[in-house]
Amino acid sequence: MAFNSLQHQIRFTLLAVLAVMLIVVSVMVSWMESRTILNQTQAEIETKVSASLKLLAITDSIMKERVASSMALLKQRGESMGAPAVGTSVSVNGRQTKDLVLGGVSQANRFDLVDGVTELMGGTATLFVRDGSNFVRVSTNVMKQGKRAIGTLLAPDGKVIKLIRNKRPYYGQVDILGTPYVTGYEPIIDADGQVVGIWYVGYKADLQELQAAVTNSKILDTGFVGLVDDMERVRFHSSQDDALVSAVVEGSESGWEVTRVDFPAWNYQIIAAYPNSDITGLILQKVSMIVIGAIVIAGLLLFVLGGAINRLVIVPIQQAMDTAERIAQGKLDNHIEYTNNDEVGRLLHSLETMQTALRDFIRQVTSAGEQLSFTSEELST
Repeated sequence: MAFNSLQHQIRFTLLAVLAVMLIVVSVMVSWMESRTILNQTQAEIETKVSASLKLLAITDSIMKERVASSMALLKQRGESMGAPAVGTSVSVNGRQTKDLVLGGVSQANRFDLVDGVTELMGGTATLFVRDGSNFVRVSTNVMKQGKRAIGTLLAPDGKVIKLIRNKRPYYGQVDILGTPYVTGYEPIIDADGQVVGIWYVGYKADLQELQAAVTNSKILDTGFVGLVDDMERVRFHSSQDDALVSAVVEGSESGWEVTRVDFPAWNYQIIAAYPNSDITGLILQKVSMIVIGAIVIAGLLLFVLGGAINRLVIVPIQQAMDTAERIAQGKLDNHIEYTNNDEVGRLLHSLETMQTALRDFIRQVTSAGEQLSFTSEELST
């Protein structure tokens, strides 16, 4: 059958319509799936970040209570020894500094007070002495490389020292020798109202439960959840690629969506990130399944519609064409069958009427010819 036949034209038109519908449906599904996946991802991020923040808040609350109890015990025992004062110069772990005296008793290189508190309460304790503008650890059980960190300075530009100089306490998270501690600092004030030292207690932040929760969290295929400290260091995360996580946190890795939620009490952040390629992959996967299904349905629909059109239109029209061709060839004795009362049925009915009329007309012409021949013979006779 020629390509320009009615059957091929109808099928081509149906195929074009179905193709346009398939493209429109694919675009709409892609947009809807994109919105759905993004909303689901955002909801998942909010849930995991909220859970991490809750664990961090619980940890902070519990440890602050312990810090407050330890600070009360340290101050009670220290103040019971007598009035504080700055003593003479002493050597503490190789550093020359002033001595801290409580009730006339030197505290430099002595650890019975701080150890007694921590034996009962746990954690760590320290006594600082003021030496000029600095505060030096003269008694502590904070360890550095396996040794007591005496002779070391309180960070001179940190948030704690500014409050202490103004005779105000500090309670909160502090990074001590690279480790996060929940701490309490209170000024030691002498009889003249001068700050001569610092009471300190602290507990190493117990983040094991939070770490377990974070490292088991995953965003999409390659996204991650992590904890970033106040110095922009990633404490732990759920990815297998440390370098990638660092690059994402630093902002040097493109193509990532990053969510940061602050934990103001520690100045930490819970970070959740995922690459845009994960979203694209999910969309393509779902759209591909839908498109394949749509193609199958379109194929079945084309087959059903093609069959119906062939049965209801093409076959009757072909029958009408064959009838018209036979009439044109002078074959007027064919029986034309038609059962439908539609357009094609009426066309076949008209062809049958025309065939009958032509047959009658030819019969009349033939009869007239025979009569004329007979008359001509009579006239000849």
